[in-house]
Amino acid sequence: MINTRLASNFATCRFKFSDKVHEGEAKFFRNKDEAKGSLIPEKLFNLEGVGVSSVKIEGEQVSVTRSSSEDWHIHSKSIASVLNEAIDKGECFCSADAPANMRSVKEIKAIVEDLLESQINPSIASHGGEITLIDVKGTTIYVKLGGGCQGCGMASVTLKQGVEGVLRDAVPELDEILDVTDHAGGENPYYAPSKK
Repeated sequence: MINTRLASNFATCRFKFSDKVHEGEAKFFRNKDEAKGSLIPEKLFNLEGVGVSSVKIEGEQVSVTRSSSEDWHIHSKSIASVLNEAIDKGECFCSADAPANMRSVKEIKAIVEDLLESQINPSIASHGGEITLIDVKGTTIYVKLGGGCQGCGMASVTLKQGVEGVLRDAVPELDEILDVTDHAGGENPYYAPSKK
């Protein structure tokens, strides 16, 4: 049984199984060359017209990122078909010898902090905003929006369409980029409850 869910960046779809499809550390494949020798990632990269740009296999989950976020309803069926066939045949999802290609939490933290300081915050400073890295857990990062971003109605757009793109370009194996800001607080919150 597969459950599918689009990630917040809409270019990634997660396929979750009821049982583990891979034991051990997560494996991340950035391209066809890295997938060589791992049957399922190879098949996914070779799907005609799907445009797979990376594959991550971890526990009971396979995350597939495409070069486009369009037509997922069509392409997810092709991907699910490959995954279901592998389950039915009892195929190994990836070679145990495949390199993990995953950055450590420390490496991810350093990259994200550098990008926030050198690119992202200087860009949103003109609007009085700032973004702070709060935590990194595995390949999920938690950020807090401050200054003008906390009360801005476009904060979620800035995060999803601007910031996420920069961070995912640098660390494509990221799972989620989660906003932990209390948008109901502050002087100009945009999620504030209506006054009665």
